Amino acid sequence: MAKDERVPFKRLTIAREAAELSQKALSDILSVDAVTVNRWEHGESKPNWDYLKKLSKVLNVTIDYLLENDAVDTFTVEETEVILKAVAILQKKVKKK
Repeated sequence: MAKDERVPFKRLTIAREAAELSQKALSDILSVDAVTVNRWEHGESKPNWDYLKKLSKVLNVTIDYLLENDAVDTFTVEETEVILKAVAILQKKVKKK
């Protein structure tokens, strides 16, 4: 990723600090290298969906909050998982018809 394309993941830093966790402590909880958390926070890389779900749970914030999606309704990780499962079931039913 080019340096000028980097977008700091500000809300991850805010939520981590609010949870009184260091980057190292968060990385240990997530079983990733501390450098990975640092890269996420500085916009050098982005967490994938699985890590977004884990971050949401660990930091007790919504995925929408982390992604700065203020224009949409926010859902908890559990609500998001239920919605995704329902969509998958509906897609299967539509394919059968």
